[in-house]
Amino acid sequence: MNVNESFAGWLLEQMERKGLSQADLSRLSGVSRQTIKNYLTQNRLTPDKASLRAFAHTFNMPAEQVFREAGLLPPVDSPVKEETPAPPRKPRPAGSKV
Repeated sequence: MNVNESFAGWLLEQMERKGLSQADLSRLSGVSRQTIKNYLTQNRLTPDKASLRAFAHTFNMPAEQVFREAGLLPPVDSPVKEETPAPPRKPRPAGSKV
């Protein structure tokens, strides 16, 4: 699965807000410039967790937010699907065989 367009756009927006070039982001985050370029051009597979954590630190935001933007966590407003609990078991009469 390739980096989605929305993550690439989000990453570029964060860079622009901080006034960072690809080289600046690479230097500050420790993520290679080529990897950043691949994220921005959507030529990279799903972003690795270490890169996402590094971006979170660099942009001074929770890692969870970056993981959501990358599509690795569901959006905050998406409903959480709860499992239906199994019905309670009925006790067996004493002396019954299994």
